[in-house]
Amino acid sequence: MTEGYRADRETVLRLLNEALATEIVCVLRYRRHHFMASGHKSEAVAAEFLVHANEEQAHADLIAQRIVQLGGEPDFSPEGIPLGPPTPPAEA
Repeated sequence: MTEGYRADRETVLRLLNEALATEIVCVLRYRRHHFMASGHKSEAVAAEFLVHANEEQAHADLIAQRIVQLGGEPDFSPEGIPLGPPTPPAEA
């Protein structure tokens, strides 16, 4: 971090870990579709899903690197990964 960094580090780390969890879910879903593709042209469809899975993994890796740069720990535990649709933010 630079001297001019003014964001609340703990909030940034929490948000980055939430983003990391979202990317991990995307990787898993695209990989599932990759392996489940069937039917006519399934090889091309499976290959496309694999490309997307790898792109999402690259995003997750960048987020994890940034978390470490900020002195945090990337959360790869399954408990941090949302299992359903996102919950709307609470109203103030």
